[in-house]
Amino acid sequence: MARRRRTEFRAYEYTARPRGAKRTVDGVEESYWTVRCRKKGMMGEWSLGWHSSNRSAEYAFFAWVEKHRATPTPVDGTASLVTVIDRYIEMVPTMSKRPRTKENRIFRARKLRAFVEATNASMTVAEFDKATFEQYLGWLRDVRKHSPQTIENALIGARTILRWAEVQGLVSDPPKVPSFRVPAPQHEVLYAEDMAATIEHAEAPLDVMLQLLWVTGMRFAEAATTRGCDLLPDELLVVIQERDLFVPKTPESARRVPVTPELMKQLVELATAPDAPLFPCSVDRVYHYWRHRFYKAQDAAGVRRFTFHDIRRAVADRLRNGGVPLDRYAKVMGHAAVTAVRHYSTVAPGDLHDALEAGLGAARRREPRPNDDGNDDA
Repeated sequence: MARRRRTEFRAYEYTARPRGAKRTVDGVEESYWTVRCRKKGMMGEWSLGWHSSNRSAEYAFFAWVEKHRATPTPVDGTASLVTVIDRYIEMVPTMSKRPRTKENRIFRARKLRAFVEATNASMTVAEFDKATFEQYLGWLRDVRKHSPQTIENALIGARTILRWAEVQGLVSDPPKVPSFRVPAPQHEVLYAEDMAATIEHAEAPLDVMLQLLWVTGMRFAEAATTRGCDLLPDELLVVIQERDLFVPKTPESARRVPVTPELMKQLVELATAPDAPLFPCSVDRVYHYWRHRFYKAQDAAGVRRFTFHDIRRAVADRLRNGGVPLDRYAKVMGHAAVTAVRHYSTVAPGDLHDALEAGLGAARRREPRPNDDGNDDA
């Protein structure tokens, strides 16, 4: 009888198991392992990394247990905030399946870690109070010159780390951090003339990708991972689904978007094989690869620089001004909630005056009553 291979290792209150995710590196298949603890007061899950064999995972597991048991983290709030952040970063891979979400959480955690090291490296988790939070806000605004959206995301990440520390038992009474409202960024209007000039000066196949973004309002990751099998030429539709490193944010993100016949013809010409990407990239940093060529085309066209996501905002603004019903708008853009409509709406100064005139013109009037002489005795 064949001996069953061990897929689980235990030591004290910890258990190491493969999570089911697999990848191939240089022809070697690797599995992703995590460490779990179900003991009351110590519950949690930590990343053990990728391993090509059970023996490698076993050595890494016992080394991890020895390290963590040798230096236990205090649970009375005296734990170093830097240590808490490092533990949080270890657990991030097990907290979400979307690669971009993992990257953002790690980025926010490292941003907080940089602040702690720059101000007070010995700060404990309980010392991160309201005053420290305001200091962190000022550090993000004045020192790093971040955009309002980045600042708000960094503050949200800091609150997430404190809540995670409470769940993990690293602090019994976490500080009550207030919610700071950072002003929303003011998006500039993207004009069709600037977009047309950029497409004209873009190299192939970036020019087709920009047309796809301008027509459909797709996210960059959705367009960059589109393959030949995602095209439906007879219906003039492009299927958006989970592909490669792109994982839809919500179930509504997996959808079908319409395109023009001319654009569909160009997309079909790029489809060399059903499983081949329409916009191949030879490097790992796909976004930076295309962004470099995107900015190069903008400079050649002599227009102001704008991002891939600005194109999506412009499409949302175009649909809104065109009077497209909300249900169809959300279906095309892949929005899950009405609140996302406000986030993607672009309001130019002239729109405010139009809204004022429309609002005044739509004021409610009393309907005259039959045989009413104009006197209101009621």
